[in-house]
Amino acid sequence: WGRVDFDVHHWPLRLLGTHDAFVFSAGSLEAQWGDAFDFPKTFYMLMLSQVLKRNGVAVAVSSVAADRPAKVNAHYAAAKAALESYARTMADSSVARLMNWRVEVVKFDLVDTDMLRQLPPETLVGRTIISAEEAATRIVRIIHG
Repeated sequence: WGRVDFDVHHWPLRLLGTHDAFVFSAGSLEAQWGDAFDFPKTFYMLMLSQVLKRNGVAVAVSSVAADRPAKVNAHYAAAKAALESYARTMADSSVARLMNWRVEVVKFDLVDTDMLRQLPPETLVGRTIISAEEAATRIVRIIHG
């Protein structure tokens, strides 16, 4: 599986051709204009533009924050909850059925990333942190079904 770098603001130029899988992870710790609104449009446009091949897999990466929002990440939790709902909606869409796309949601707790290191230390107490490699391995397993 090749790596696809994706920039939401430049995707028609940077993501050409068709792919077997697409992994989408929306959200950041800092509130940004459109954070909870850009990803549904992007996800939808990716699917409609047939960036995914027939029988492709789209994986939406969510977080337990969608179920357990905390004050430190309310907008992040909202973005992840909306991502999950949108992925389920896309999975039931006529386009996904016509193209035989599988849409999956994977939910992580804490993954060792630059974003995690920005959290207050008390947020991490008593919680398991997995490596980015372990998260990626889980996503690949989902893609391979």
